[in-house]
Amino acid sequence: MQLKMKFLVFILVVFTLFPFLTLPANADTSISGTISADTTWTLSNSPYIVTDNVLVFSGATLTIEPGVIVRFNGNKSLIVDGGLVARGTDTSKITFTSNKTNPASGDWRGIVFTGISNPAVFDSNGNYLSGSVLQYATVEYAGFGGIDTPAISINTVFIDHDLIRNNAGFGIFGGNGAKITNNTITGNQGGGMQPGGGGTIVSGNTITNNSIPVGPRRGAGITAMWTTGLTIRNNFISGNTSSGQAAQPGGIFSFGSNPVIAGNTIIGNRGDAGGIEVYIDNGQGLQSYNTPTITNNTISDNVGSIYAGGIQLGVGGSSTFAVNAIIADNTISNNHGGGISQGVPWSSVTVTNNTIDNNQGAGVSLGHEINAIVTGNKITNNAGAGLGITHQQNFDGIPVGPSTVSNNTVAINAGGGMFLDIGFSNMTCNTIVGNGSVGSGSGVTLINIPFISSFTGTIAQNTFGSNSPYDFVAPNRTGSILSASSNWWGTTDAAQINIHIYDSFDDVSRATIGYIPVLNEPSSCAPPDLYTNRPPVINQLGNATINEGATYSASGSFIDPDSSSWSATVNYGDGSGVQALTLSGT
Repeated sequence: MQLKMKFLVFILVVFTLFPFLTLPANADTSISGTISADTTWTLSNSPYIVTDNVLVFSGATLTIEPGVIVRFNGNKSLIVDGGLVARGTDTSKITFTSNKTNPASGDWRGIVFTGISNPAVFDSNGNYLSGSVLQYATVEYAGFGGIDTPAISINTVFIDHDLIRNNAGFGIFGGNGAKITNNTITGNQGGGMQPGGGGTIVSGNTITNNSIPVGPRRGAGITAMWTTGLTIRNNFISGNTSSGQAAQPGGIFSFGSNPVIAGNTIIGNRGDAGGIEVYIDNGQGLQSYNTPTITNNTISDNVGSIYAGGIQLGVGGSSTFAVNAIIADNTISNNHGGGISQGVPWSSVTVTNNTIDNNQGAGVSLGHEINAIVTGNKITNNAGAGLGITHQQNFDGIPVGPSTVSNNTVAINAGGGMFLDIGFSNMTCNTIVGNGSVGSGSGVTLINIPFISSFTGTIAQNTFGSNSPYDFVAPNRTGSILSASSNWWGTTDAAQINIHIYDSFDDVSRATIGYIPVLNEPSSCAPPDLYTNRPPVINQLGNATINEGATYSASGSFIDPDSSSWSATVNYGDGSGVQALTLSGT
């Protein structure tokens, strides 16, 4: 106890005698030129000031210790022909930043891993073993030269748990077999990243609030440009914005590529298309048989200023198509501009098992299609039509194929249920209910296309109900008879079914719909109708003038699609108010 007291007194005396005593600070270490042998930048010599470009020669490795700060003068870079091992920790990050007192994006150029830099090596489980790595680092205020200058240009590098922010160009550019994982990429003015292919994986990143100005074709979040073998999965992509010109989506832009886009959360982005835009450019050597795959993503609350807010499919070039574009198991909701849209020819699109709801626009709109497969989707509550498909005639010698629409729930879409031209081959086992509160509406509207000589498709085993104004509208095809037998129309009463089919009996220019025999109950192969308690469909009576003391009688009908309990009221306009109305009949 006595020793401890003496020690405390000694400390107090020292600080009393030398009140301005400070610990020595690390001196700046200026660095420039070449690194031709293995070198370590140590924490004790930090910060390092890059006064001119630093080049790590092939055969040499630069190692940077955790906690080191590297400051760059204007237009200066770290260029890696050899190896860079910069591994910070969660609590002691490495920082690459501007040397200005008041830093801003574009103050220095960036970090460049050249094509001959030491590749990262991973084990069979994808774990990093050796080679070039940038981990637990911050890279900020780079991009001298503007939006086309990346903060980090990579080859086969492991980029992990980094903060890449406030750069004037791309956050990350390039990669061949690279792994870009668990990074936060935000506030970059040339877009979040443009990764390469060759097995490159972009996974677990948070990509937010990046932007792109008028000019370049790229996405504000992620751009895949002329790449194969790229996987983009399990990323959070939000708040990214483009200028809104064509070919500038807010979230992900795939141009001339065949990426796998899976398991991402893509919300609140804004561009010409909001969430994802897939644009196939066949003039760049990738030719036909591209297979972009978009699965298990949540795509919501995005804004498309020109195209779909959810997923926009497009095509460039002039001779060949992307085939087998697959859109499966996604949730696409609350997007402005529609859910899924395709405006130009593709040879085949498969849309299966998606939930597509509450979009401001159509749920799914596939235009100039050759062969579409739309199955197992839940397409509900969209402001436009639920599903639209039109076909292209022998585009570049490719004949119209057998499009299939089956096992979908298409319900409560304000613009109508389905608008299909007669190029499809199979419309079966769908539940089509409660559509058409605005516009031309109706449950299913068939559209004539003159290059189809005769309709040979199947319309069967569907459940219709409570669509307005009709359940089914025949195409303009005078003298034709189209079979739509073995469907459930909410009733077996032929008179009631006729009321809800619009065909040659209503307009002689329309085809005749042959609907007999009918099902006696909802189709067993169609999804169950979960949209209960819909209002009845009423065959409204006309106006009538009733003289005082006269007796008025009228007959009418309505269909209750839910077979639930109902009641009726009447207001006679005599001041007595609303009264119960007794209905009789069956």
